[in-house]
Amino acid sequence: MCRALSHGGLALTAFWCCILFAIQTVHCFSRNHGQSNPLLGGVGTNTVDLLWNQLSLSPRGPQQVKESLSDSCQQRNLTLTRFAATPYWPTQVTSTYSRSRQDYWANMSKVVTAAAAAGCRMIPSLFWNWFAFPDVAGEPLGDAMRNTSSRTRAMWAEYIRDFTTMFANEPTIVAWELGNELNLIADLDLSEQQPAIAPSMGTPTQRTRADNFSTADMMSFQSWLVDTIRQYDTMQRPISTGHAVPRPQAQHLRSSYFSPQRDWTPDTEDEYEDNLRDVTQCCEIMSLHYYPGAGAGWGWGNITDPNSTLPLRVAFTVAADLGKTFYVGEFGDADPGPRPFSHSVLKTLNSLYTYEEGGAAVMATIWVWEFYQFSPTVAASFSILPGRDDEMIAALEAANRNISFWSY
Repeated sequence: MCRALSHGGLALTAFWCCILFAIQTVHCFSRNHGQSNPLLGGVGTNTVDLLWNQLSLSPRGPQQVKESLSDSCQQRNLTLTRFAATPYWPTQVTSTYSRSRQDYWANMSKVVTAAAAAGCRMIPSLFWNWFAFPDVAGEPLGDAMRNTSSRTRAMWAEYIRDFTTMFANEPTIVAWELGNELNLIADLDLSEQQPAIAPSMGTPTQRTRADNFSTADMMSFQSWLVDTIRQYDTMQRPISTGHAVPRPQAQHLRSSYFSPQRDWTPDTEDEYEDNLRDVTQCCEIMSLHYYPGAGAGWGWGNITDPNSTLPLRVAFTVAADLGKTFYVGEFGDADPGPRPFSHSVLKTLNSLYTYEEGGAAVMATIWVWEFYQFSPTVAASFSILPGRDDEMIAALEAANRNISFWSY
């Protein structure tokens, strides 16, 4: 049956599909302003290094790919899997992708094939390190984003074309993500921040003001990326921004971008909501990455509890108003053990997952599954390891059963 929903003054039309699936009963696909807005839901993992291992850029190498996918998707039904879909450093791009496109895409195909065999549903984050391609092209990031004729733009477009064309009809890939946390470097003076510098890995020795870009630049660039994906993706999958939760001062930084000094005044709740609405316009999926203490810098809410999820709850209402899927793309605790923050996030997501008053579909992927970043034997901080972290894994499984995954 169909029913009209109203949330925050925005009328939504929804088709409620009552389907028996395990213990789940009601899920929906909604339409907003006449355009299809597929909804996804589910809890899974960031298995960030799948491609890196397949390309032998991470310590454990190709043998880890099937093991990680089997551990998460096949054995524990944590099928939603986000991964970095490009190498991190410029030298890694040139030694793999630039050296042999045929070998590179063959390795990507092996990752996707292994994921399909394990029953995974993948979200490739296309450009994990936003500086990597500009550094290969010898161009500053901001200039590359603004200049439609830049060498980097051509590289980004070619990569998107090749990736989306190769997997245009592959059901294992259920959504695209533009890349990782571009919003966190918007409106900053990167000549002061100096992010992602490692000259031995092919970066310049310093970032300059030519790397800077505004939120307006970012929004225009994101629209171009989405249009490019749409041009080649025959399945027209939903797209995630890949954003982190906005900086507590995001709107003030945005308004002071052209001023001599950036304004680091904390935003109000209304300004936080305005930022979310603006920077998510491009995409069907609103992405937020949220870690312990992330809410403490806000100028509203009086947040002192490091495990507070108030900014997530506020963001969820914005996603619902906009008819977008709400995706906590990263969350986690640095240390093994009780992991109170992760449990707090899961509890929040379980409580948010309702369509009774007109909500949004909910997705979440914990950071990070079996991540051996620097050593083949020592797991990185935040890692979720079977055997060691079974209590946390059980909580993820329970949340996933409640927030079931539906494709489009």
